[in-house]
Amino acid sequence: MAGIKPVSQLFFYPKQSTPKDASENEYKKKQQELERQNAEKLETHKNSLNHQSELAITQLRAQLELKASERNIKLTTVFEDQAKVIVTLYGKLLPMLDAAEDYTMLIKDSDQQNRIDKLKTFAERCNDYFDYFRPNRIYLPQTTSKQANELTGTLVKLVNKYHMTEKLLKLQPLTEPGLESLNKLDEQVEAMQASISPLLLTLETEFQKILGFPMPEKEK
Repeated sequence: MAGIKPVSQLFFYPKQSTPKDASENEYKKKQQELERQNAEKLETHKNSLNHQSELAITQLRAQLELKASERNIKLTTVFEDQAKVIVTLYGKLLPMLDAAEDYTMLIKDSDQQNRIDKLKTFAERCNDYFDYFRPNRIYLPQTTSKQANELTGTLVKLVNKYHMTEKLLKLQPLTEPGLESLNKLDEQVEAMQASISPLLLTLETEFQKILGFPMPEKEK
């Protein structure tokens, strides 16, 4: 009859699953399960990498701190040795300076034996200083070592020049060339005597810098 729908159009009948549909659904489930497992493995791997990275960083930090500690200990030990060398060296330098002054400040016509004794004292104090300086100068910066050598070298030259004037005076009466030589030696002795205090002050300043004494701005 017109206007009446067929029975097949009045009711919904679910589509029957075919073997092909079931296979596709099973494949999708397996694919989803595989993706889930892969995601879990990836997350586990990330966590493992993060843990290993944190562990490596911690170990590296500990090693660096240990090395820094060891370096600080070494530096402290070296500084203590260096300070000991400076104090001992300075303690041996001052008697050497005193002996040079005692000898060169004597009146040239003073007692001969007294002059010999003072010259001998200077030689002994020189030996005492240099016996200590040579094996221990490794603790001093090269510039400081050179300054110490300049001062002690000037002291030795001063005493030698002064001793030469004594020898010339024994040759009286002096010839004109002899007098010229004596005058020249006297000038050299005076110049070296005047240079001792500035050289000593420079060396003392260097020693104090090494030991960490505060320095005036112009001396830094």
